Amino acid sequence: MNETRPEDPSSAGSLTVYFALERFLGLFCGEGAQWNYGGAEMQMYYLARSFAALPATRVVLLTTQAGHTSIYPGITIQQIKKPPHTGNIIVRMRQKHVPAPLVWAAEKLIKRANRVRRRKLFEDRSEQSVLLLSSFEKLEFVEAAHIKGLKLVYRISGDSLVDGSYAPETFTRTYIDHLLDLSDAVVVQSEHQQHTFAKNYGRDSTVIASSFAWEDLPSAPAARKKQVLWIGRCVAIKRPWLVLELAHRLPQAHFVLIAPPAPDDELYQEIEREAQDLENVTLIPGLARNEILQCYLESSVVINTSFSEGMPNTLIEACATETPYVSYRLDINGLLGEGGIGDCAHEDFESFVDLVSQYLDSDEKRAEAGRKASEYARNTWSIQTATEAYIKLFEELQPVERTRS
Repeated sequence: MNETRPEDPSSAGSLTVYFALERFLGLFCGEGAQWNYGGAEMQMYYLARSFAALPATRVVLLTTQAGHTSIYPGITIQQIKKPPHTGNIIVRMRQKHVPAPLVWAAEKLIKRANRVRRRKLFEDRSEQSVLLLSSFEKLEFVEAAHIKGLKLVYRISGDSLVDGSYAPETFTRTYIDHLLDLSDAVVVQSEHQQHTFAKNYGRDSTVIASSFAWEDLPSAPAARKKQVLWIGRCVAIKRPWLVLELAHRLPQAHFVLIAPPAPDDELYQEIEREAQDLENVTLIPGLARNEILQCYLESSVVINTSFSEGMPNTLIEACATETPYVSYRLDINGLLGEGGIGDCAHEDFESFVDLVSQYLDSDEKRAEAGRKASEYARNTWSIQTATEAYIKLFEELQPVERTRS
């Protein structure tokens, strides 16, 4: 519990866990509805809260953004001054015809100042310190942690990060590969990801299942609405336009899409325009965390239209709230289909329409599927189990001595 936390976080035997994923900061400030976060951020959010509740454990969220304060005990949001971009400054100096020797001297000074600023990062670390990564953290934080000898653990979120979906020459692939190269350990969500990662990278990884914080689950309403729920980022890989096609086919049902405008504002505006022409569609740019869970509890079915996923947080939350789940393309880890905890249309749109309709039309079928999914979720996606697995991994990692500066 938090009350057992030592006064001095750098005392012997203590642990500091750092996060550098800025997209989830709003969840710690009570401003989640205004932020662009997805399943990876939700999993890191659960872990940060769980780590902070452990004795002699401190959680620090790193950011270049100002003015954010955590509402959770034991979790600190630490602002890091963003270093100047050397290239932009030098370009402006050259455009103003500053003499070459002064430009050269300025470039050297800026690089030196940035190295000093980077060395000051993590000065408050405890004896055992870890930077837990997922997705696209700021590289300067990761490199500084690497130099300081922190243990770096990279959590793979979607399959696309390791299965070759990103071509070798792309910026995304290069960025992810660099983060993986810096990491001392890699965590995957499933044996499928473990096998794929080993095949493509020649490295071992640790399987730690995703989780759900069951204490966050609100009370269920008396009855479900004839409502279909879709939650996700408005990006091409999630294919939100398929939800609108389904809404055309099922005018008797109401469709709720919860999707932040970022990162693809253009796609969001297109979806927004089309949704306005459909009386049975409500597009919501964001909701508070408890309100999103309430939407699950009010809905008859949750749908997934993604082209690629890892372990989608929507599946975990649908199962936790006893809400049937239908995927258009992906049989996630073989969990969907006959005898599974949900259904998969295997990219057959007619089958997709039929599967969704069954849950809308039959309360008995919905309730039976929901009970089965909830039982599976409680036995599989435990934040306590995930936390214990991460702590064990942190303890097994040995500090790495770095000589670079």
